[in-house]
Amino acid sequence: MPELKSLTGEKTLKVLEKMGINSIEKLIFHFPIRYEDETKITKIADISLDFECQIEGIVQTTKVLYGPKRQVISDIYDDTSLVRVRLFYFFPNQLKILSKGNRVRLFGKPKIYQNKYEFIHPRFKKVESDTPFSNYLTPVYSLKKGITQYQIRKLILKALKLYEIQDTIPKQIRDEKNYDEISQSVQHLHLSQFDKEEDLKRFLFRIQIDELIANRIMAENSKKLRKKINSPKINFEISQFESFIKLLPFSLTNDQKKVIHEINQDYKKPNPMNRILQGDVGSGKTIVSLIAMLPILNNGLNVAYMAPTEILAKQIFENANNTFKNTRFNLLFLSSSTKKKDRKEIINLLSSEGTYVIIGTHSLIQEEISL
Repeated sequence: MPELKSLTGEKTLKVLEKMGINSIEKLIFHFPIRYEDETKITKIADISLDFECQIEGIVQTTKVLYGPKRQVISDIYDDTSLVRVRLFYFFPNQLKILSKGNRVRLFGKPKIYQNKYEFIHPRFKKVESDTPFSNYLTPVYSLKKGITQYQIRKLILKALKLYEIQDTIPKQIRDEKNYDEISQSVQHLHLSQFDKEEDLKRFLFRIQIDELIANRIMAENSKKLRKKINSPKINFEISQFESFIKLLPFSLTNDQKKVIHEINQDYKKPNPMNRILQGDVGSGKTIVSLIAMLPILNNGLNVAYMAPTEILAKQIFENANNTFKNTRFNLLFLSSSTKKKDRKEIINLLSSEGTYVIIGTHSLIQEEISL
């Protein structure tokens, strides 16, 4: 299979890397986030505020204004009305295109300024009266600085010619379910080869089917891998929970008790637990997770509790402090804002004697942090 570097230079490769694209396959499966309609012309008198459109007209005047912010103002008219184009950043070739008398075609979203419609930094080009329109919608991709829409489209077209997409669904099943071939769906989405929204939805649906299949395969592989991993044996007595729960200033619900029991059953298995705890905000998921730590801590093992944000991590840390205040367990907090000196001290504590619960953000995922 050809490599991505065969399509472009080192500079563009670095930008693509930032976008998470490091192979031809990933480039092909980088789909448009929306489409722009450059297949028709909207008369200036018919344009609407904040609705993207394409217009065509003759440049009436163009002037450069000098002041705090240098800018170009160009008035363009067709046989119905006049509209203004405003550029704050421009190049000599753009001024040349906007020369008086030139016919230009531009695409953008009109705004109103001083009771006039104007386009700020639209996409425009010089055309003739018989310059053809695009036959299809124009795909728009999510990008990083350093690459243009034109460049990414050109790269994807090259990749589609080089890479043969293997279908993950057998032909018999595709025929039974009336699914399109994956290669056809990918090409249609990139080349905008569809006339109706129903066709677009159909092609997107085929991509979504493949994503679900891929997720399912990953989940099954992960499950098989977990079965090969041995987890520490956790010994516990139910009395440990009962005495601890009595210290809480509230009673647990039946659902909380049920989940805690199920988690304890998982501890008896020789493989790592993989469980999702679901519930509404305020339903008591945090206290269940804190109580679930007890068997691990009582077996002399440390616990890491990771939250998605620092604010949430701090809230959990405060709850844990209140929950474990009358126990022998030590609580630590670590996030990206933790000072270097404190971070070093925390890492040293984790490698020393004692039983610790470390709560934090993704900062917990570091090589030097070992439980």
